[in-house]
Amino acid sequence: MLYIKLKKEVKRFCSLLLLMCFAQSILGQIVNKEGVKLKPYVGLSMPSDNFKSFSKSGIVYGITIDKFLTDRFALGVDINTQSTNYSNPFDFSNITSPYTINDEVSGNWHTTAFTFGPTYQLGNSKFNAEFYSKAGMLYIKTVNGVYNFQTPTETKSIFDLPEQERTSFAITSGVRFNFNVSDRLYVFLNPQYVYSTADIQYCDCGVSELSNPDNILEVLPVKKTFNPSYLNINAGLSFSLGGKSNPKKTKETELVSKEEINICEASILKQPYNGETFFAESGKVPEFKWINHSKPKALSYDFELYYGDKLIFEKNIKIDSFKFTKKMTEDFYGIKEAREYSWRVRTNYEDCEITTTDYNYFVIESRQTSSRSNCNLEITVDEIYCDEPAYTDTGMVKYRGTFTVSNNTPSLPGVLVPHPNALGTVQLFGTNIVGSSLSFSQGSITSPCSATPMQNTPYGLALPANSSATYCFDLEVPYGTTSIKFYANMNTYDGGELPAECPDDVSVTLPVCVCDSCDFWDFTDQHYSYTYDSANNNPYISHSILQSFKLPNTAPIRRMRADVVYVRHKVNTPKCKSCTTEVKDMGLFSTVNAKPKDLLANPLDWLYNNEGVAVSDINTDGFTNVLNWNARNPVTGVDFASRRHNFNMYINLPGDNSLECCKHEYEVWIRYTFEDINCVTCSTLIKYDLSKTSGSSTSNSGSGSFNTGVSNQQSSPLNFKN
Repeated sequence: MLYIKLKKEVKRFCSLLLLMCFAQSILGQIVNKEGVKLKPYVGLSMPSDNFKSFSKSGIVYGITIDKFLTDRFALGVDINTQSTNYSNPFDFSNITSPYTINDEVSGNWHTTAFTFGPTYQLGNSKFNAEFYSKAGMLYIKTVNGVYNFQTPTETKSIFDLPEQERTSFAITSGVRFNFNVSDRLYVFLNPQYVYSTADIQYCDCGVSELSNPDNILEVLPVKKTFNPSYLNINAGLSFSLGGKSNPKKTKETELVSKEEINICEASILKQPYNGETFFAESGKVPEFKWINHSKPKALSYDFELYYGDKLIFEKNIKIDSFKFTKKMTEDFYGIKEAREYSWRVRTNYEDCEITTTDYNYFVIESRQTSSRSNCNLEITVDEIYCDEPAYTDTGMVKYRGTFTVSNNTPSLPGVLVPHPNALGTVQLFGTNIVGSSLSFSQGSITSPCSATPMQNTPYGLALPANSSATYCFDLEVPYGTTSIKFYANMNTYDGGELPAECPDDVSVTLPVCVCDSCDFWDFTDQHYSYTYDSANNNPYISHSILQSFKLPNTAPIRRMRADVVYVRHKVNTPKCKSCTTEVKDMGLFSTVNAKPKDLLANPLDWLYNNEGVAVSDINTDGFTNVLNWNARNPVTGVDFASRRHNFNMYINLPGDNSLECCKHEYEVWIRYTFEDINCVTCSTLIKYDLSKTSGSSTSNSGSGSFNTGVSNQQSSPLNFKN
């Protein structure tokens, strides 16, 4: 008996393998074999709905074969087999002497479903969920079950479930929770529901009257049906299989991703700004910050502080910042004369050599330079620092900070009035720099510039005697300004109508602002394909570039610019050189018959239907070395921080000749420049290499390097070598 049962299971397993091979051949007709995932599984099968009255829980095993057409969408097949035992749904406790029940039950429930349909994946490479629903057919073989009701004189069949084989429509659906084990292997947990329309027939020939046995012999037979369905809880493995590309392709495209490797970068000093001055009387404590983009993160940092060539303090820390302690602040601010200090950071890694930054310096002074008016008005700049971003499109540099005005007279209030030497707009405070802009304010009681109670006088609101007022300010000065004077003025009245004028000013050396906004931009997550375009049949296109960008840590982008900055064509022998007298062969972007476009953009991202616009096509022949994408709304820009964008561009390089022995190597450098809605401009320079023999492309590759800018970039002249 065991041998017969085992033989049936082996036959069923062989049938499953045949179906699996058939499914694989179907997928092979649709797409190539790259991206195919095999997902064998086994689990607990629980009959559902009316079917659970006639079947116990059992075992399910199966396999899913999915081909991912995109990163998240797949088509595939699922084949599963359920095997469960018969379950008696009836209560015979009322059948007593002289009546008896005899049963004749044989076989098990066997079901196999073959379905085809889509799968959609959500999540990341470590953990993801796949939702699927596939339709197809189901084959079921039923048990054979008969219950006989016996009296002393008669026997009647009251339940008859004959052995049946049915084929019907089926749906297999569920969700698969995948956990990453290695690059090609996942383990998964899979709740699954298998639905069928198979009608399983049985005869209720009196079993419905078990509660009243005396009436069973009189009951007429009734034919009934139910549809078998299953709820399965599966576990399994998911294998990713690669393969060769489709040999029928005429356009060779290879999408290249930068490998995840250890990146040990030197730290970048961020704060204080190089040359920043701290005034002891302001009470502001230097706080040191730096940036490090290493992957994985650096182990630790060694902070070093110097006075001249002498190391006066060092500390090993785990985080990328350090603040003076109270004791250090007292020591530094106790010095009466101005002193210049320098600092640097050494970065420690797990698998790389230690890196060391350059030195940045800062100055600590006891107090600021002031004219100190005779009537005891005093203005002091508490702090001044570079705004972020510090540079504007109009050539100005932005600063922020606080200043304090003090009325040091013992008894007279002072009315603040404009200073006669201040330039620009007439207001209470001003500067000596032509073209500068100064705005100031006082805020809530919790801000560093809390509102100061003023005294009402016949001459206006006045600063009370022996009191001070602190203002927050925003300052813009022309680029190149190194120092500035802040002006204040006060009138006091001592019993007469003529005021005593008390002007004062303070000179401040401006900190050197470094545009380090690009340090936060991450250009490492970029993908590209550089393709010999033999299938386009466009005489103005020989190569296409598909460049993908996603830029974490950035504000929305309002302009993207692509510049061809360098092109080179090399051949293995001088006989293979081709003449490049026509503009269409000179390594320029082509907009003839095919438009450059952002393929992943939303409809309202860029102007001109998301197409790149030629910038320097003076003779309007459709060739240019500069393409621009301008945001449809320059105020809100285009999201690059959370969304990827694919820029498809066409370029025509020098053609090959008819000599079959010729080998051509092309080298193209393109600078991509991004300007965000805050007028911060950063760029990356990417090199593309392609080698080919005359008549067909043989290989391609690419490499990139990162550069940053602080203003609108100008492309380098086109340098063409042959």
